[in-house]
Amino acid sequence: MLKSPPQITDGLSDIVVANVATASAIIPVTATGETAKYILVSVTSNPCYFETGDSGVTANTTTSIVLGVDHPYIFNVAGKTHFAYLQITGAGILSVSPLENQ
Repeated sequence: MLKSPPQITDGLSDIVVANVATASAIIPVTATGETAKYILVSVTSNPCYFETGDSGVTANTTTSIVLGVDHPYIFNVAGKTHFAYLQITGAGILSVSPLENQ
């Protein structure tokens, strides 16, 4: 359960672009250098598929979560190290931020 209120520290977010091939990145760390337990994900253009897991995680069209545009999503990523993403119809821009104080 999230503690209240979670905080986002400037400069720690990952901005990635989803394309036709699945790609992955390391879950961003908090200001103290720890792997985040929760992340805030938002998509600013074109929906995309999203998945969390270990270094081999991939996003796909059958089992991954569909993220819509301009909606914030909070994911519990405790024990996970990477996230993966894949475009649906066009390149999507994702912002992935670690939540602090959790």
